[in-house]
Amino acid sequence: MSRRAASALLCLLLSLVIGCGGGASDKFKKARQKTAKATGAVMYRGQPLADAVIVCFPTLAGDKAVAASAYTDANGNFSLEAYPPEKGAVPGDYQITIQKNAPAEARPAPPPGVPAHDVPAPPPPRPLIPAKYGKIETSGLTLKVPEAGIADIKIELVD
Repeated sequence: MSRRAASALLCLLLSLVIGCGGGASDKFKKARQKTAKATGAVMYRGQPLADAVIVCFPTLAGDKAVAASAYTDANGNFSLEAYPPEKGAVPGDYQITIQKNAPAEARPAPPPGVPAHDVPAPPPPRPLIPAKYGKIETSGLTLKVPEAGIADIKIELVD
């Protein structure tokens, strides 16, 4: 390795070390509210619900309110995150929404001579679970995360 390449590599490594862990971001981490483990699983029609989006909206209003979210894995399991990528939710009461949609259709290419904005947009993604679960007002799903955390949240969606 040439001396020039070694110097460049050393500069890159130093910039990575200096840029990670420390500095201004620590003051923001210190200001965060404490979180607690909040994990569980979502089932739909007796089967694990994979690839769904869970959003937990705190019922507490104001600047102390911190939402949490997660994606379900292939087994319907999730781990809430208030400050991604760190795991955990701020203890408190939440209203939950869950969404799982079919993949969105791609917008077709315009025919020659037709501007792209004149091609109609594809239809919105089709929900794969009842749409009521995608809205706070209609989901009927709630959660209480205690200070000690919770590791067995079970959410069963029905038609």
